[in-house]
Amino acid sequence: MNRLVISALITSTLVLSACADDDDDLVASPSKPSAATPSATPTPTGALLDSAFGTAGIVKAALVSGGKDRFNAVAVGKDGKIYAAGLTSEGPDQKIAVARFSTDGAKDTSFGDGGVASVNVSPNSSTDPTAQIEQARSLVFLEDGTVVAVGVAEHDATAEGAAAKDSDIVAVAFDSAGKPKSGFGTDGVARFDLGTGHLDGEDFVGADQGWGSAALPDGDGLVIFGTTTAGADRADGDFVLLGVDDDGKLDDDFGDDGVLKVGDRPQVDNARHVQVVGDKLVATGYSRYTDGDKTTVRPVLIRASLDGELDKTFDDDGIATYDGLGAVAESYQFGVQGDKYVLTGYGKANDADKVDLIAYRFNNDGEFDTTFGDNGVTRIDITGEDDRGRNLVVAGDKIVYVGSGKVDGSNQEAMVVVLDKDGKRDAAYGADGVILTDLGTPGDAWFGAALAPDGKTIYLAGYTNISNDSVTADDAVLGRLTLS
Repeated sequence: MNRLVISALITSTLVLSACADDDDDLVASPSKPSAATPSATPTPTGALLDSAFGTAGIVKAALVSGGKDRFNAVAVGKDGKIYAAGLTSEGPDQKIAVARFSTDGAKDTSFGDGGVASVNVSPNSSTDPTAQIEQARSLVFLEDGTVVAVGVAEHDATAEGAAAKDSDIVAVAFDSAGKPKSGFGTDGVARFDLGTGHLDGEDFVGADQGWGSAALPDGDGLVIFGTTTAGADRADGDFVLLGVDDDGKLDDDFGDDGVLKVGDRPQVDNARHVQVVGDKLVATGYSRYTDGDKTTVRPVLIRASLDGELDKTFDDDGIATYDGLGAVAESYQFGVQGDKYVLTGYGKANDADKVDLIAYRFNNDGEFDTTFGDNGVTRIDITGEDDRGRNLVVAGDKIVYVGSGKVDGSNQEAMVVVLDKDGKRDAAYGADGVILTDLGTPGDAWFGAALAPDGKTIYLAGYTNISNDSVTADDAVLGRLTLS
């Protein structure tokens, strides 16, 4: 069988950040610098989003009427069309969804139901938003053009209490018409239950989480990057890579019966992205490290062979990290720049700081590259509020980062940052390299980015009206940026 990836003040201080719901409150070493106080946002003088796409470069792509829908990922298919994956809802119940668009942003109504294909992996009537877990976080194309959405779903949607928060890694395959792919998993759905999460004090830990995905060369299926429990007696989770056949089953020739678990580490691991780089798998995420009474969060790069063995020549037995960031450092995405890896995430140096988008780089051997930006880091701070990096693409001699930036304490806008190959702002775009876009509500963000085959068109995916209430009518959004 075959196996199945507008404006800112930018300072340059070595600082990263974490999500508000997990690691933002860690206290840094007092020797690390705090963020500088930014000035008011300047007026953009450079290029903005592509005005030929939708309205001013934006397509609001509500997938359901009166429900919640978000895009977490976007990709250009082998057919040249645009695919975006995330979630949609029916009442409070979330479903995995993939939408297909033409290059001008129009929904392709020949795909799924009016341009949207969805599967409810774990039907769930709970009105508790913390029990609504199901969503796609990445998407990948198999050799025959099948699109596979990878993410997470409730392990048992009928469970109550803490057990309702347990989850499984899932992959949902759709054919060219947007129908569940026959012969993949069960009715197009492959579910991977690697372990059972459990309560640690008031926290539920160890639930299986699916994040990144990448197609393997020569039609050999796909790889999924996620996390699983480190054990019933442990409060941490471990990184895991799954080798999956093109029929949705674990590949016995990958790792240990289809699984490479990066265990035997006491850190709490959080997976994000994976891709094939030459004859290697490279994945990124972040881990929480505890040393005595000090806790830090650090970016992590993992490199392995295509058949699921850690690359012992890469830094520390296949795992590279950097512990000089001060307090909290999350990595959400990486891109390949020659023989180097450029990353994006967000963080801060001290508990009193707000978080900033960070751009930084590792060398091919896993060493942190201090020649990038200012001593290794470019830091994006809009107005002294929270700014986050979620994704990036490398396009020739430019690196384009996407995420969100706050223009004041209550208004968050979708953000694009364009840097040159060395981590310096490209003033030809937005306000000194930063494009802020108001998508229509106080809570807007880009989360996905994909480079078109022409090497200069970048498709963006995200959402507007961010809310933790699963009934709130969040709307999915597409955007397009054309580089000069």
